[in-house]
Amino acid sequence: FPYLYLPGTWWRAIPSACVILLTGAVFFGRDAPKVFGLRMSGKELAVSAALFAVLLPLFSYVLFTWVIVDPLSVQRGAYPPAQIHQFFQVFNDEILLRAALLTILLKAFPHPKTVILVPAALFAVAHHVVYRTAAIQIDWLAMVSIFSFAAIANTLFIRYHHIGYGFALDRKSVVQGKS
Repeated sequence: FPYLYLPGTWWRAIPSACVILLTGAVFFGRDAPKVFGLRMSGKELAVSAALFAVLLPLFSYVLFTWVIVDPLSVQRGAYPPAQIHQFFQVFNDEILLRAALLTILLKAFPHPKTVILVPAALFAVAHHVVYRTAAIQIDWLAMVSIFSFAAIANTLFIRYHHIGYGFALDRKSVVQGKS
Protein backbone atom coordinates (compact mmCIF):
# COMPACT_ATOMS: atom_id res chain seq x y z
CA PHE A 1 0.00 0.00 0.00
CA PRO A 2 2.72 2.60 0.71
CA TYR A 3 4.10 1.73 -2.72
CA LEU A 4 0.85 2.17 -4.62
CA TYR A 5 2.00 4.32 -7.51
CA LEU A 6 1.66 5.01 -11.19
CA PRO A 7 4.65 3.46 -13.00
CA GLY A 8 6.78 5.67 -15.19
CA THR A 9 5.77 8.97 -13.62
CA TRP A 10 7.89 11.18 -11.39
CA TRP A 11 4.94 11.79 -9.06
CA ARG A 12 4.12 8.09 -8.73
CA ALA A 13 4.22 7.93 -4.89
CA ILE A 14 2.03 11.00 -4.37
CA PRO A 15 -1.34 9.19 -4.92
CA SER A 16 -0.56 6.69 -2.18
CA ALA A 17 0.43 9.54 0.17
CA CYS A 18 -2.95 11.15 -0.48
CA VAL A 19 -4.78 7.84 0.05
CA ILE A 20 -2.91 7.25 3.32
CA LEU A 21 -3.68 10.74 4.65
CA LEU A 22 -7.35 10.59 3.62
CA THR A 23 -7.80 7.10 5.06
CA GLY A 24 -6.19 8.27 8.28
CA ALA A 25 -8.51 11.26 8.42
CA VAL A 26 -11.52 8.96 8.03
CA PHE A 27 -10.40 6.39 10.62
CA PHE A 28 -8.68 8.64 13.16
CA GLY A 29 -10.50 11.95 12.64
CA ARG A 30 -8.92 14.78 14.59
CA ASP A 31 -6.31 12.39 16.00
CA ALA A 32 -4.88 11.66 12.52
CA PRO A 33 -2.02 14.21 12.79
CA LYS A 34 -1.02 12.71 16.16
CA VAL A 35 -1.27 9.11 14.92
CA PHE A 36 0.76 9.94 11.81
CA GLY A 37 3.36 11.96 13.71
CA LEU A 38 2.49 15.15 11.85
CA ARG A 39 1.66 17.49 14.69
CA MET A 40 2.59 20.91 13.37
CA SER A 41 1.20 24.37 13.73
CA GLY A 42 0.00 26.15 10.60
CA LYS A 43 3.07 28.39 10.77
CA GLU A 44 5.46 25.39 10.98
CA LEU A 45 3.69 23.75 8.06
CA ALA A 46 3.88 26.91 5.93
CA VAL A 47 7.59 27.44 6.72
CA SER A 48 8.36 23.77 5.97
CA ALA A 49 6.50 23.87 2.64
CA ALA A 50 8.22 27.13 1.66
CA LEU A 51 11.66 25.76 2.54
CA PHE A 52 10.96 22.59 0.55
CA ALA A 53 9.75 24.63 -2.45
CA VAL A 54 12.87 26.81 -2.37
CA LEU A 55 15.53 24.31 -1.33
CA LEU A 56 14.66 21.43 -3.69
CA PRO A 57 15.22 23.51 -6.86
CA LEU A 58 18.26 25.21 -5.30
CA PHE A 59 19.91 21.92 -4.30
CA SER A 60 18.99 20.42 -7.66
CA TYR A 61 20.67 23.34 -9.44
CA VAL A 62 23.80 22.97 -7.30
CA LEU A 63 23.76 19.21 -7.85
CA PHE A 64 23.61 19.55 -11.63
CA THR A 65 25.98 22.50 -11.86
CA TRP A 66 28.82 21.55 -9.52
CA VAL A 67 28.38 18.04 -8.16
CA ILE A 68 27.36 15.69 -10.98
CA VAL A 69 30.32 14.87 -13.15
CA ASP A 70 28.95 11.55 -14.41
CA PRO A 71 26.10 12.02 -16.92
CA LEU A 72 24.92 8.46 -16.18
CA SER A 73 24.04 9.50 -12.64
CA VAL A 74 21.03 11.35 -14.08
CA GLN A 75 19.79 8.04 -15.45
CA ARG A 76 20.31 6.44 -12.04
CA GLY A 77 17.93 8.93 -10.48
CA ALA A 78 19.89 11.93 -9.18
CA TYR A 79 17.46 14.43 -10.68
CA PRO A 80 14.49 16.37 -9.25
CA PRO A 81 11.67 13.99 -10.37
CA ALA A 82 13.41 11.03 -8.72
CA GLN A 83 14.01 13.14 -5.63
CA ILE A 84 10.31 14.00 -5.43
CA HIS A 85 9.40 10.32 -5.75
CA GLN A 86 11.91 9.40 -3.03
CA PHE A 87 10.54 12.15 -0.78
CA PHE A 88 6.99 10.82 -0.95
CA GLN A 89 8.05 7.18 -0.73
CA VAL A 90 9.92 7.91 2.52
CA PHE A 91 6.97 10.04 3.70
CA ASN A 92 4.65 7.06 3.15
CA ASP A 93 7.04 4.72 4.97
CA GLU A 94 7.34 7.05 7.95
CA ILE A 95 3.59 7.60 8.25
CA LEU A 96 2.56 3.95 8.00
CA LEU A 97 5.51 1.90 9.12
CA ARG A 98 6.71 4.15 11.90
CA ALA A 99 4.08 6.60 13.12
CA ALA A 100 0.85 4.63 12.78
CA LEU A 101 2.43 1.28 13.69
CA LEU A 102 4.29 2.57 16.76
CA THR A 103 1.30 4.61 17.94
CA ILE A 104 -0.90 1.51 17.81
CA LEU A 105 1.78 -0.68 19.43
CA LEU A 106 2.31 1.83 22.25
CA LYS A 107 -1.37 1.49 23.15
CA ALA A 108 -1.15 -2.32 23.11
CA PHE A 109 2.21 -2.75 24.90
CA PRO A 110 3.14 -0.72 27.98
CA HIS A 111 6.91 -1.13 27.49
CA PRO A 112 8.41 1.41 25.07
CA LYS A 113 11.64 -0.61 24.75
CA THR A 114 9.67 -3.51 23.29
CA VAL A 115 7.89 -1.16 20.88
CA ILE A 116 11.27 0.25 19.83
CA LEU A 117 13.27 -2.95 19.44
CA VAL A 118 10.84 -5.55 18.08
CA PRO A 119 9.76 -3.48 15.04
CA ALA A 120 13.43 -2.53 14.47
CA ALA A 121 14.38 -6.22 14.38
CA LEU A 122 11.46 -7.00 12.05
CA PHE A 123 12.52 -4.08 9.84
CA ALA A 124 16.03 -5.54 9.52
CA VAL A 125 14.72 -9.06 8.84
CA ALA A 126 12.28 -7.72 6.22
CA HIS A 127 15.14 -5.97 4.41
CA HIS A 128 17.16 -9.17 4.50
CA VAL A 129 14.25 -11.11 2.96
CA VAL A 130 13.60 -8.47 0.28
CA TYR A 131 17.26 -8.26 -0.72
CA ARG A 132 17.66 -12.04 -0.75
CA THR A 133 14.55 -12.33 -2.92
CA ALA A 134 16.17 -9.88 -5.34
CA ALA A 135 19.35 -12.02 -5.27
CA ILE A 136 21.30 -9.27 -3.52
CA GLN A 137 23.62 -10.38 -0.74
CA ILE A 138 23.32 -8.42 2.48
CA ASP A 139 25.95 -8.98 5.15
CA TRP A 140 25.58 -8.89 8.90
CA LEU A 141 27.05 -5.36 9.17
CA ALA A 142 24.31 -4.07 6.89
CA MET A 143 21.74 -5.83 9.05
CA VAL A 144 23.20 -4.20 12.18
CA SER A 145 23.09 -0.80 10.43
CA ILE A 146 19.47 -1.29 9.35
CA PHE A 147 18.47 -2.41 12.85
CA SER A 148 20.34 0.54 14.42
CA PHE A 149 18.72 3.04 12.08
CA ALA A 150 15.26 1.67 12.89
CA ALA A 151 15.90 1.58 16.64
CA ILE A 152 17.17 5.18 16.64
CA ALA A 153 14.30 6.44 14.45
CA ASN A 154 11.76 4.54 16.60
CA THR A 155 13.26 6.01 19.77
CA LEU A 156 13.09 9.53 18.34
CA PHE A 157 9.49 8.99 17.24
CA ILE A 158 8.42 7.70 20.64
CA ARG A 159 10.25 10.53 22.41
CA TYR A 160 8.99 13.38 20.21
CA HIS A 161 6.01 11.78 18.43
CA HIS A 162 6.98 13.31 15.11
CA ILE A 163 8.10 11.64 11.86
CA GLY A 164 10.57 14.40 11.01
CA TYR A 165 13.51 12.78 12.79
CA GLY A 166 13.17 9.38 11.13
CA PHE A 167 12.50 11.13 7.83
CA ALA A 168 15.71 13.13 8.13
CA LEU A 169 17.70 10.02 9.01
CA ASP A 170 16.41 7.99 6.07
CA ARG A 171 19.05 8.04 3.36
CA LYS A 172 16.47 8.20 0.57
CA SER A 173 15.10 11.53 1.78
CA VAL A 174 18.49 13.14 1.16
CA VAL A 175 19.09 14.56 -2.30
CA GLN A 176 20.97 11.58 -3.69
CA GLY A 177 18.71 9.70 -6.07
CA LYS A 178 17.86 6.03 -6.19
CA SER A 179 19.47 3.54 -3.86
